[in-house]
Amino acid sequence: MTLSPKTFDLLVFLALHPNRVMTKEALLAAVWPNSFVEESNLSQHVFLLRKALGTVSGGEQIVVTVPGKGYQFAAIVEQPALSAMGQGQLLLRAVESVTRVVVEEESDEEYSVRPELARARRSRVWMVALGVGVAVSALVAAALLSWRWQHPNHLGHIDLVLSQIENETGDPDFDATLNEALRIDLEQSPYLDLLSRSRVRETLVKMERPTDDRLTAGLAREICERNNGQVVLRGTISQIGKRYVFLLSADSCVSNKRIASYKAEAASKEEVLSALDQAAGQIRRQLGESGASLEKFQVPIATVSTASLEALRAYSEGDQSFNRGNMKTAEALYQNAIELDPNFASAYKSLAWAFYDEGEYSRAAGFSKKAYDLRERTSERERLNIETSYDYLGIGDLEAAARSLKLYLDIYPDSAGNWGNLCNVYTELGEYSQAVVAGEKAWEIDSNSGFVADALARAYERANRFADAKRVAHAAIAGGADWGTHSTLFQIAYAEHDAASLKTEGEWGLTNQSARLSLSDLGFAAATGGRLREATDEFGRARSAALRDGSTEFADQAVRNLARVEIELGETAEAAATLGTLKGDGGSLNVGGGTLGEMALLKAELGEIAPAERFVAAVGDGSKSSDTILVCCELPLLKAELALRAHKATEAIELLEAARPYQMRDFAVPYLRAQAETEAGMLDEAVADYRLILANQGVNPISPVYSLSHLRLARVLALEKKSADARIEYRAFLEAWKSGDPELKIAADARHELAQLR
Repeated sequence: MTLSPKTFDLLVFLALHPNRVMTKEALLAAVWPNSFVEESNLSQHVFLLRKALGTVSGGEQIVVTVPGKGYQFAAIVEQPALSAMGQGQLLLRAVESVTRVVVEEESDEEYSVRPELARARRSRVWMVALGVGVAVSALVAAALLSWRWQHPNHLGHIDLVLSQIENETGDPDFDATLNEALRIDLEQSPYLDLLSRSRVRETLVKMERPTDDRLTAGLAREICERNNGQVVLRGTISQIGKRYVFLLSADSCVSNKRIASYKAEAASKEEVLSALDQAAGQIRRQLGESGASLEKFQVPIATVSTASLEALRAYSEGDQSFNRGNMKTAEALYQNAIELDPNFASAYKSLAWAFYDEGEYSRAAGFSKKAYDLRERTSERERLNIETSYDYLGIGDLEAAARSLKLYLDIYPDSAGNWGNLCNVYTELGEYSQAVVAGEKAWEIDSNSGFVADALARAYERANRFADAKRVAHAAIAGGADWGTHSTLFQIAYAEHDAASLKTEGEWGLTNQSARLSLSDLGFAAATGGRLREATDEFGRARSAALRDGSTEFADQAVRNLARVEIELGETAEAAATLGTLKGDGGSLNVGGGTLGEMALLKAELGEIAPAERFVAAVGDGSKSSDTILVCCELPLLKAELALRAHKATEAIELLEAARPYQMRDFAVPYLRAQAETEAGMLDEAVADYRLILANQGVNPISPVYSLSHLRLARVLALEKKSADARIEYRAFLEAWKSGDPELKIAADARHELAQLR
């Protein structure tokens, strides 16, 4: 049978520690270093290992589960004489019959470049013979390679720098497009590590050269040397008559010797990408990549991406705009790429992300589904990307998205974009410590990406690490990556009462393409300070800006946002009128964005129960939905609200338990639970939930729930006869609302209650 490399890694680690109980934590750290892996993954690999090893006499397992502790390798392991076996190898004493288990195969190719690559390792064959069955004991030799060989470090791959392809044809279509196509070709390989664009720019800065300097072969070699790389890849395209000649060569950064080269010809311009595919494949083979790897990770550019040079150019320019945060331009370029090639899966995926970041969740879901339907036309690497995007944007399954991202990063650990995506997934789930770890990894790989900066700054903010969030955001802005970091800086400025920064960040958004996003932030900030009239105006402007941009989904969200703050500030009649301007009652399911059931919940809070009941009936117990936020947050919230409306406070508390794992993704769960606990007379528990909110302002500094938690906490403390503590919270609330609208009843009530305490 065949074992995956990770299952084999598990075997080696257990065999190196025979008869010792190894904890799950130790096994996860050893087999998946620097990765986020759930225990279920470990259990699956233990199952596969047991299946391969079989049992010993009496039916006992070779890999034994020690309840509450971990796993134990029960087979006898002997260290043979070094003359018989290589150092670090093992002999397993098992049982009679033998099964050959192929773990990984890398065969030596015709070309050998290893002597020229000082940091390379030998290609090798990993194979182990393991005994299975229940018969008379016998010796079975297991050629287990050393632990170091089983865990090759990053230096085991070939690190290379891609220089600018020399275009001798005079055709401008080849100027940047061929480099992008070659990068797509080479990035399919888990064996080659291309120096990132970010690292190239950083090196150019250290060399006191412009960051957009043309990467000639000489300059690329110097960058390669400065980064301790191994290979410079250079290419040339020329035209002879009607034919095109593409020459690709690899030179050692260590010796400057030519170590690989290939010439491919194309009969026409349309066939140039196929010639590039052929050359890239041959270079990968000559650099030592195995045939098995090439078979799995080499898909022609016309299949993995597009056969159209024009479409590829539009797509590449779209990526550049996306990374600068210029979503409108990116959307137009991606759509142009799709018009030129309707089967361009990656363009659909990128367009989905652009719409998602614009708050157009349904459109994002639709384009994500289109990419998903075309995923079989792509490479292994891009297929994983598309499947992850579909999990995230198409069906809202954040747990599946996290698993897919971990799988991707296990194969391609240097993908800054997907470390950033993993950061965002954990942020969506409210798991901010893990979000920070993933975001820091992305930032380490590419600190020039606006997307990465936005993801990490937001994770830092949610984790209450404001100084770190500002550091990353300001660094990104200084580098010209004005992504969503201005919104993060605005929220932190509000939390820190930094009036100057609040004004600067608010005004920036109004003068750029993200006006509707900034206006929405301004609306929430005004409501958090008790300024409902101002909030109403800002949300109205946000809606108008969205409609001008054609973003109808965001426009409707602005209306729901206004209704939300009106409810929270106690102005229920105004909220009902606001919701009345929207069509529908939220009783049917929609796709994407984490907003499912929002209308039903808003109406339930206003006392209109029927839409909520229809929605709950449509969703059922959530077993037929893969939307994580719907099933684990929105549905429990909606059911708990209905229970609370029926004065079943204890039942509401129980219903909210399903949402506890994700309770800090926003303040909704602890806020509603505290209300139910207060009604149930569980005052200490209510105090704890309100304090939980107040201890985590970074989760959402511009949420009215944050300032209102001071008031709700004060009232519970007053019920507990803790007058001194209650006065502190009343004063904190009134300080937050010191510029609030004087006619709001909730503020007048708070002042009266404080006076009564005195």
